[in-house]
Amino acid sequence: MVYSKRSYERKKVEVEIHCSLSIIKHFSLIDISQSGALVSTPENLKMGSKYAMHFKCDDSDAIAVSAKVIRSVLMPPRTNEEGVNEPVYEIGFSFIAPDKDDLKKLLSFIVHEEESAS
Repeated sequence: MVYSKRSYERKKVEVEIHCSLSIIKHFSLIDISQSGALVSTPENLKMGSKYAMHFKCDDSDAIAVSAKVIRSVLMPPRTNEEGVNEPVYEIGFSFIAPDKDDLKKLLSFIVHEEESAS
C-alpha cells in the first residue's frame, strides 16, 4: 500500500493552457489539482511567498487564484536558448481559498482535451 498525503489527484498538463504567475516571467506548468499546482522555473521562490495565478483555457473566462509556495526543489540545470546552463526549480504551490467550481472547470478542460487528443 502506498501512502499519499494528497487530497486530490494531480493532472499532468499536456494540453495548451495559458497560465500567468505574478512577477514570474519564465515558467512551465507541470501539473495541477484542486488544491495546488507544480511549476518549473529558473527562479527560486521563497517558501511561504504568495502569488496570483491566472489560467485561461480556450475562449473561457480566466480563472484567478492566490497561491502560496509550499515546496522548492533544485533540479538538474538545463541549457537555455543562448546555450547557457540555467538552474531549474520545481515549485509546489498550494491554492489559497480557491473557487472549487472554477478549478473543477479547469481540470475538466484538461481531462477533456487529453481524451480528445488520444
